[in-house]
Amino acid sequence: KGDPTYMFWGEPVLITRCHVNKNKRIALLKWQAPHSILMNKRESQVPTYLQAIQDRLETHAPMLQRRVHSRLSFYYPPKLKFTKDDEGMQEIYDFMEEVKNNKL
Repeated sequence: KGDPTYMFWGEPVLITRCHVNKNKRIALLKWQAPHSILMNKRESQVPTYLQAIQDRLETHAPMLQRRVHSRLSFYYPPKLKFTKDDEGMQEIYDFMEEVKNNKL
């Protein structure tokens, strides 16, 4: 039961990748929406939910950045930026399409 800031309908947002640039000033965090949410929503609703997740992550990024800073020994912690993990999301969409077409 994690921080409700990063939970949607009781499911956590998944941080799938982290890329830090060469000078360690920016960390790009790639995320995926909870799979159960995507499976239970109509396709027309999915972009709205994904945007809501992105907005919440960006709004609360400073809080997470403070947590990262408290655990790192760097004087200047990397600034966190969030982006949707499109590769992983495509796999989910493909799976959803297979389920929809009863190909499983």
